[in-house]
Formats: sequence, C-alpha cells, structure tokens
Amino acid sequence: MKNGSSETYFIFIIYFYFLIFSLYSSFIVPHSSFLTKSMENQTKFRKVNPSLDKAPNIGPFPADQVFPWAIIGGSSYYLFNVLLGLSWIWTGAIAGWGMSTWWILTANDSWRFLSKFIHPPTWTRGMKKR
Repeated sequence: MKNGSSETYFIFIIYFYFLIFSLYSSFIVPHSSFLTKSMENQTKFRKVNPSLDKAPNIGPFPADQVFPWAIIGGSSYYLFNVLLGLSWIWTGAIAGWGMSTWWILTANDSWRFLSKFIHPPTWTRGMKKR
C-alpha cells in the first residue's frame, strides 16, 4: 500500500470514532436514566435552607423574648413609676434588670427553666391519678 492511502484510512478511522463518540455522548448518555441518576448522586449536593435551626430575631434580640419583656416593662412601669412614684431612671433600671434576668434564665433553651414549673402527673399502673 502506498503511504498516502494508509494515512487517509487512518484519518477516516479517527474521524469515524470521533463521530460515534460524539453521537453516543450527546444522544445516548443523557437519555439513559441509569447513568444520569448515578451521575447526579455523585456530582450534585442536596440544597439546604440556611435558615433552618435558627431562631427568629428582632434586631439583636430574640423574638421569643419580646412578649415577656413587654410584660416585665409594663409591670415595672406600673409598679415603680405609677404606684411608687419613682423616677424614670429607677423604673428603667428595674425593668432592664428584670428583662436581663429573664433573658439569662430562658436564653437558648427556655424549656429547661420553664419546665420546672409544670407538675408532672402521678401515674399508677398506667392510669393517671385524679
């Protein structure tokens, strides 16, 4: 065989393999559910909401503290400013002390402190005593 005909044959074989590979990769592989599912599991990560396991806040303050703080602030105003006639400085200091104490006691796990005040029922043989 001549040198020119073997080079042409070799180029034709390479072109043919390239054509078969491109057809296989563009039509067969993406439509194969077996291959795409295994590839998705390996390359894609599960999207997770970043706000999970976070408590809502109002500015720097936790949102679950707002209602108790309003009660503490209102009761300290009524007791110390209205009834006892103390100045706003003392009323604010007492309200701040009450709010900070409540925040320390019930900060992250409020159930640890507040569950102490719930009386558990007395059970006898699987029945609740009345």
